[in-house]
Amino acid sequence: MSTGSPNDQKLTSQPVEISDGKLQPAEKPTVPENSTPQLTPVSQNTESLVKPADTSPAAPPSADDLSKTETAEGQLKAASETTEGEKEKAKEVEVPAPTDAVTQKQLAERAEHLATEQETLIQAALASTNLYEFSIAGNDIHRLVAQSRLWSSRVIRDAPRYIKHTVTSILDLGCGTGFITMTLARLYPKAKVVGIDTSEAALAEARKLASNQGVTNVEFILGNITEDLPDGPFDLIFCSVVLLYVRDKYRLILEKAYDKLTPGGTVWLRELQDSPEKPTIKHPTYSHKYLPLAIKAFNMMDAVVDVGDRLIGTLEDIGFVNVRGYEETYNLSMESADRQIALSVILGGMLNMHVMVANILEMPPAEIRAMYDELTKDVLNLKGTWTFPVVVANKPHTSIKQEQL
Repeated sequence: MSTGSPNDQKLTSQPVEISDGKLQPAEKPTVPENSTPQLTPVSQNTESLVKPADTSPAAPPSADDLSKTETAEGQLKAASETTEGEKEKAKEVEVPAPTDAVTQKQLAERAEHLATEQETLIQAALASTNLYEFSIAGNDIHRLVAQSRLWSSRVIRDAPRYIKHTVTSILDLGCGTGFITMTLARLYPKAKVVGIDTSEAALAEARKLASNQGVTNVEFILGNITEDLPDGPFDLIFCSVVLLYVRDKYRLILEKAYDKLTPGGTVWLRELQDSPEKPTIKHPTYSHKYLPLAIKAFNMMDAVVDVGDRLIGTLEDIGFVNVRGYEETYNLSMESADRQIALSVILGGMLNMHVMVANILEMPPAEIRAMYDELTKDVLNLKGTWTFPVVVANKPHTSIKQEQL
């Protein structure tokens, strides 16, 4: 579930203007491209997509390699491994002049080391239990690791752009198995980082991951964010693709986040969106057949599929200041390795959700699977943009709520 409009930029975050509480594209800034590992093309043999992935290390492809075909799981495996090219691009992280005790050099060095250290972190994640598969056992973990790699690289790049103050405490809402939480903990090694989730099994995996990697500044706790948040205050509250699933309680969560932030602290939100008008994949099978069914299924689960459009107005109404919106985009196609990674993540999610969608809509899973097969057969021609509305805001130094008392 995501939405976006095609553009020629690769993996960039695009600022937008705020109009009527919605995100509107504005002039694109010049920012470093996202670092991604190399990848070989998707096979048109759809039956191979559910077979176990090859566990041998993947080498960066040559120009000739890009003309060959590999399985989709091989792609996701390759997407979860670190290459030298990614490490070099990590050195290009743009760090603004700091306003706190952390120097520009220190933060840049952390980003560089983090990209290198993630190789062992990823291997541990691949070996862990897959707690979020939708329907095909043993298949979804590679997609989730590849997805976390894409998203974590943006956290590394964008944190210095979004956060201009001292960070000594961080809260990650709906942290799951903790991959991005670990990224935040490594990026801010002197901060106390707390991840909260409703799944004890997911938290057990997160704790094991932190222990195996020797990350000691992170804590994972069980809790329901619609009921209460951990004791703060926190300098940064991060929330990625969670509010979509909390039904009508997203405002309540944001109000609790406001209360738990330090004065001047930052809330950083990113959500998924997709629509037949601006589909992630520009193909009639996806936009006119699959996507309307997927949206209908999400609506039947009371998911707030347009929550990304509601965030700016909600935050301003609560009392947040300096509210600004961005679009985080990942281009999809077979034209380059980084675009193939993002396309593989989308197709992998579609594959692993097809049984769930079919069950909710009470239709044969084979009908949904046939739509996936249509797309993979035409994979060389698939194009699109995976877009995330990103909203960043601050709690005022003098709380508006305090002034109203």
